[in-house]
Amino acid sequence: MSEKIRVMLIEDHEMVRAGFQMLLGAQPDMEIVAEADSGDKALALLESHRPDVALLDISMHGLGAAETARALKRQLPRVRILVVTIHASKEYLLEMLDAGVDGYLPKRAAAEELVSAVRSVHAGNSYIYPGLVDALVEGYRTRTDGTKPEGVSRELTPRQLQVLRLIADGLTSQKAADQLGLSVRTIDRHIENMMKRLELHSRIELVRYAIRVGWIETGG
Repeated sequence: MSEKIRVMLIEDHEMVRAGFQMLLGAQPDMEIVAEADSGDKALALLESHRPDVALLDISMHGLGAAETARALKRQLPRVRILVVTIHASKEYLLEMLDAGVDGYLPKRAAAEELVSAVRSVHAGNSYIYPGLVDALVEGYRTRTDGTKPEGVSRELTPRQLQVLRLIADGLTSQKAADQLGLSVRTIDRHIENMMKRLELHSRIELVRYAIRVGWIETGG
């Protein structure tokens, strides 16, 4: 049997932590290895527990969420960070993505969505709750420091652009593969090739780039 996903809960509401503990602890492939009610306490526990995935709330006392995320990545670069929060605004979303988190999920999401998000970020994917994709796009389009790189459309093949748009819409590699009639390995290879060609290092950076250059279209 493969090793379980080691999860740390960083949440200052005890009842919410208990809910996460009950839900995720019941999964056959997950275990809760540490809990903290502040960023400072999480950092103190990080080295001794070495989680694979950290669930991070935004509204906590003490060290801010963005500072906590950056410090977690500095101290344990391999840790994957999934923000789980009541805040669904583009401002919070962009701030946390800039801090280097790997996923963002509102607390209103269904329980199975949280389980899926933990597995997704642990597998090396970026995860943005589908209902927040429009907010992400709008946020990057209106940023005062956002500039469009030149000559970008010719850098990717039509198939790569197709894959990128599906990933930006929140689809996992498996779902993108199913929609395009390709294998998951082919989807992941397209993503790796795009990141290499554009000199980017994660799926979230790839989505940010696509937004800046206008590859992603949204309704409205």
